[in-house]
Amino acid sequence: MPIPQTPWEAQVGTAMRSCIAVFGEGPKRVRYLHRSGLAYDINGIFEAQTEQVDPETGAAILSNRPYLHVDLAELQQVPVSGDRCVIRGRTYRVVEPEFDGQGTASLRLHLD
Repeated sequence: MPIPQTPWEAQVGTAMRSCIAVFGEGPKRVRYLHRSGLAYDINGIFEAQTEQVDPETGAAILSNRPYLHVDLAELQQVPVSGDRCVIRGRTYRVVEPEFDGQGTASLRLHLD
């Protein structure tokens, strides 16, 4: 996967790895299944529920839309819609990978 191109990207990767060490699923506890057939274990931060803010009212909305936050350096290929992840014994399909442009991504998931 991408090698950090700037000192900033390297620092973002370091920060993400620290967050994953504290809030993540544990060492290599997420099974990643790329659409190409490649399967391997990764680290990541799983959120079964997310909170969003309604832009019109400013009200917080709790959603059952799960996300997996990853350091792209963990992945062997770029994540795409249709990939799958096994987290806590349940299989999720990647609906939309959301890249931050700094070497990390939030993968919006749907329970398979």
